[in-house]
Amino acid sequence: METELQTLGLRAARKRAGLGLEPCARKAGVTVRLLIGYEMGRQRPGIANAARLARTLGVRVDQIEEFAPAVREVESAGFVLSEANGREKVAGK
Repeated sequence: METELQTLGLRAARKRAGLGLEPCARKAGVTVRLLIGYEMGRQRPGIANAARLARTLGVRVDQIEEFAPAVREVESAGFVLSEANGREKVAGK
């Protein structure tokens, strides 16, 4: 039986991780402006930024609602997201 992953909004995940905008952006290697754009839905992250932010927040990339388009794009290209040693990676099908 498959269990459905709990999804969160990016802002909720960041707050749950106890991170403010600046510390989160710094740890993930993105600008605060870009992080705000993601949280407000004004910009969509590519899979690289989505993965870095998810790792920073301690969640899987497919658990963040705003990252769904990036995940779908990767999957539609014939790749699957998998975990290796606790870190997400993209693997070919």
